[in-house]
Amino acid sequence: MAQASFRGEHHLKMDGKGRISIPADFRRVLESGDADWSSDQPSRMVINYRDELAGGFEINTYDGQAENEALVAALPKGSLSRKMAQRDFITKTKDLSLDDTGRIVMPQFLRDRLGLAEGMTILALGLGETFQMWNPDTYEAVHGAALDDFIEEQGEDFNSEMLLEEGRKILEARMRRDARE
Repeated sequence: MAQASFRGEHHLKMDGKGRISIPADFRRVLESGDADWSSDQPSRMVINYRDELAGGFEINTYDGQAENEALVAALPKGSLSRKMAQRDFITKTKDLSLDDTGRIVMPQFLRDRLGLAEGMTILALGLGETFQMWNPDTYEAVHGAALDDFIEEQGEDFNSEMLLEEGRKILEARMRRDARE
C-alpha cells in the first residue's frame, strides 16, 4: 500500500488565539504517519524551524520525525555533521497536537518567526513526505525569484515533466546499483 502524502496548496487563516485549522487531507496523513495514533487521540505533528527554511516551517509526521532522528543518530558521535543535524532536526523542532476540531495553536515564537497576526493567510504547501507553512509574502521573497531564475536557466523548451524524467533516471541508476550489490 502506498504511503499517504501531503499534496496540494492550502490557504489557511490564523485566529486571534493563534489557532490554525489544518486541512482534513493533511490531518489524515498525520494520522497515518503516527504509529501510536488512534481515533480517540489527537493527531500529532512535529514542526521544524531550522534556519535554512528562512522564515517558514516544515511539518513532519511523528514517524517521519523518528526516521530523521534515526538518521541523525547514525552520524558519527561528536562529529560536526552530527552536531549540525542534531541542531537542525532535533533541537529546532516543536511537537504540536491538533485539538478536537483539527486546529493547532501556533506558539507565539513561531507566529513571530512567520510574521503572523490575527486573520493573516498562511500558505500551506504539500511536499509529499512533509508540508511547509509560510507567510505568503516571505515565501515569494525567498523562493519566487530563485524558481523564476531556475526556469529561465533551463531554456525555452523546458517543462516541469523534464524534472520527473530526471528523477526516473536517478531511481533507475539506484536500482541498477542495488542489483549489483
